Amino acid sequence: MARTPRSAPNTDPDAARTAWEKSLLRVLALEPERVMAPPPDPRAVVQAVGGVVTLLGDDAVRARFLKLPKDELDPKHLDDLPVFYLAFVHARGEVDAAQSAQVDVTLPEPLAQRANDLRGRMVKVVVHHLEDDAELSAEVKILGRKKAHPDVVDDLQRLVKLYESRREVIERDPKHYRATDVADARTAAEEVQKILSEARGDAGKVWTDHLARAWTLLYGAYEEVQAAGLYLYRKDSPEERFPPLQTTRRTRGPRQRKDDKDEAGDKPVTPDGA
Repeated sequence: MARTPRSAPNTDPDAARTAWEKSLLRVLALEPERVMAPPPDPRAVVQAVGGVVTLLGDDAVRARFLKLPKDELDPKHLDDLPVFYLAFVHARGEVDAAQSAQVDVTLPEPLAQRANDLRGRMVKVVVHHLEDDAELSAEVKILGRKKAHPDVVDDLQRLVKLYESRREVIERDPKHYRATDVADARTAAEEVQKILSEARGDAGKVWTDHLARAWTLLYGAYEEVQAAGLYLYRKDSPEERFPPLQTTRRTRGPRQRKDDKDEAGDKPVTPDGA
């Protein structure tokens, strides 16, 4: 049987918009304390979940899932996943549009210098060591081409991913590598992104919140389908077909006590209660 595609399926903007409209009531119904922080790499989410959505589009695969008892997998998760996936794609597109619309932001000079110097040095490391890597060469080639502030954030996030995927190779670089590169790149990207987010205005803030809410619903549905998939395909590359999704701690609601952190801090909402 074919493996899960590594790339996301092509998504029609109209279909994504329709899915967003279909999901909107459930998106808005989420209480703030139940909303997860947006994923650190939305592209990776689209790729991973898109592959699973494509796989579930095969009638034989879907039938295999439907054979599971309902107390093991509620069939509605199979229906929710493609809808929440497209809703997430739509929300991410709106966030990207809001970000790209802000072109006149001036960063503090020390931050701009630090981010650009860090990016430049890390690019040298990955180009030297990964330019001929069959799996990563395409990703390496697109780094550092543009100089707008959103591209700095994008490049730093890509560089972190590349460093982590080939850590044992990168760490051997004797000239440009620093042990703090990954942490420094994350910090710089977050600082730049915060300034850009503040400059985006109300529309950008609204869509950033919508993206977090869409992600919360998507993650809840995906977690259910993934658990079933890991079982059904346990002898056939299960984690390649149903990869884990990187998450960040969800934001704490205003009414949540500090002592409640261990109980509710990392657990995502499931679509059932939305």
